[in-house]
Amino acid sequence: MKAFPPPRQIAVYDPGLRTLHWLMAALIFVALVLGVWASLLPRGETRSDILFVHKSIGVTVLGLVALRVVWRLIAGAPEYLEPLGRLTHAAARAGHLALYALMIAMPVSGYLTSTAGGNEVSWFGLFSLPRLVGKDKFLDEAASWAHLVFAWVIAFVLAVAVCFVFAVASYPVVTDFLSRNTPALAEVARRIAVIDRFQDFTRGVVSLRDLIFFTTFIGFWLFLNAVIVEQRKAD
Repeated sequence: MKAFPPPRQIAVYDPGLRTLHWLMAALIFVALVLGVWASLLPRGETRSDILFVHKSIGVTVLGLVALRVVWRLIAGAPEYLEPLGRLTHAAARAGHLALYALMIAMPVSGYLTSTAGGNEVSWFGLFSLPRLVGKDKFLDEAASWAHLVFAWVIAFVLAVAVCFVFAVASYPVVTDFLSRNTPALAEVARRIAVIDRFQDFTRGVVSLRDLIFFTTFIGFWLFLNAVIVEQRKAD
């Protein structure tokens, strides 16, 4: 009887999947920024141009999600370095699936609110998506609210992820994972770790590098907050 070889052990994520992951993360971030920017502008040509790019990126993300799912099923994924408990594994899987659902729901709700509002959805002017629904005020408003909620959820997830990275960037579990999958980011993670720098302060060690780091970090978010508040006042 012919013996089949044992299943292939996957050590790291496929390079194409890693590239796709970061490309989608960047596109989603840009789409969120453009969406917020457009919401702060009065109706006009500038707002329409921003929404045009915003919608085109949304269509791109939807296509990349489908590509990523197929690619992931074919390429597979590496096992965790340490086995997870049943509950932890289930929670991780549920969170992963929920993120995929959000990445699909966001562009779909955007498509529905555009088409139900009588507007076309074009991909960078090269082609337009078919209108699967007619003009419908109720659907337009419902999809618009859903799109807003999904946007805030994704923004919250991204904010938590960024804060988490800054907080635990130097932990071995993070640096080991990055070293295996994205070596270039491992060194970046070590440099942006907040906890290590804060622990230096608690030990009475104050360096100019740490002062510059925290001043820049706090200043950036205060500046961004001030810009948003002033824009709201102008409206």
